[in-house]
This record gives sequence, C-alpha cells and structure tokens, in this order.
Amino acid sequence: MSCCGPVQIHALTCVHVVMVACGAAHSLCLDKQGRVFSWGHTAGGRLGHSEPTGSYNKSEIRCGVTQIECGEWEDSPVVAICAGNAHSVAMTSQGKVYSWGSGLHGRLGHGCHMDRHIPTLVKCLSHLGARVKSISAGAAHTMFLDDSGLVMG
Repeated sequence: MSCCGPVQIHALTCVHVVMVACGAAHSLCLDKQGRVFSWGHTAGGRLGHSEPTGSYNKSEIRCGVTQIECGEWEDSPVVAICAGNAHSVAMTSQGKVYSWGSGLHGRLGHGCHMDRHIPTLVKCLSHLGARVKSISAGAAHTMFLDDSGLVMG
C-alpha cells in the first residue's frame, strides 16, 4: 500500500509514547514509564538488542517494535532519547547517559571505536562528576550538556 502521509505504528497503540527519535535507518520511542523501544536497521547494534546468535546479517531490518532491556537503568527511568545515523543515546532521570550502536569515530563516548550492541553507560561523564541534563546526537557525534552549563562532545 502506498501513502503520502504519516501512518500510525500499530505496534505502539497500547504504549503511551512521550518522545520519538529517528536515525538514518532506525527509530526509537520513549514511553511514559521510561521504557525505550526500537525498530529498523540492525547494523552496528543501533537498536540496542544483543547481537543475534548464529549468522548475523548486517542488512537485517527488524520490522517489529521491541523494548530495549537494560538492567542498569531499571532504578532510574529514561527521560530522554536521541538517535544519530547509526547510534542511539538515552539519558536517565539521574543524569546518567547510555549509548549503543556504531562506535565509529568515537561517537558513543566510550573512548574507543567499538560498536556496542546493548546500552552501555558512558562512564567518562560519571568520572567527571557531570550530571547530564540534555543529550543530542548528530550524524556521527554526540553532545552532552551538564547541569553547570558545560557542553561536552
């Protein structure tokens, strides 16, 4: 079926969505309870689900909307999400930041270029004593704003 306008995503009908974010080939949404959902292209781990076992097809498209499970953020709900071309970022109510997806050019903030297939705490922000209050993802980079007004990226 062809369409010329927005179409409802039926998998989210029973979810109270409060925020959405779009990457180049993937999408995220955040619900009222602080749960994060993703769908789209799986390459590089940008959806935040552990890498599939067996043969991994880097061009796989996940059509179903799936909740991202991250035990680390269970005590503090996610309050913000953003997506770059091939990576995703979430911020909790405590100002902790988690990133996942393509690590190319260090865009995830983990001090390396490795891809992360599950949400991973950006530890350097915690070591700086920063309480992040805003996040933003560009095509191949991520920016953070802490509660003192310091901009990092």
